[in-house]
Amino acid sequence: MLKKLEHTRGMRLCISFRDFIPGREIASNIIEAIHNSSKTVMLLTENFLLSKWCVYEFQMAFQESNHSGRDTFIVFLYEDIPTDRIYRVINMRDVFQSNSYIEYPRISRLDGNEQALDLFWDRCAQAIKEREHFKN
Repeated sequence: MLKKLEHTRGMRLCISFRDFIPGREIASNIIEAIHNSSKTVMLLTENFLLSKWCVYEFQMAFQESNHSGRDTFIVFLYEDIPTDRIYRVINMRDVFQSNSYIEYPRISRLDGNEQALDLFWDRCAQAIKEREHFKN
């Protein structure tokens, strides 16, 4: 993701291992990053669902989006995870009903379909770059 969005498409992402302040509480780093970002991106994977900090980040980002009325929350489905598995960990039902999400293509590079992957990363970049819209 870092290579595809920052290096190839010229975006700036907040990455915990690079951008969080060492020695500061993780929760404080997460809240500050969400507050200072124009968009919050969730790359939904099985590992995401297993991490208490990723789940916390999701909850804080979703709360910020609802509280501020700004459309700042984007979900990228990177792995094929059954929705009931997702709903058991975090209440994503509201996200999937009120926000669009972008699915990673189920076609691997070995299939020679690099165009589908490029389209995925272009859609991700476009969603992040879009101006913030206020929810009705």
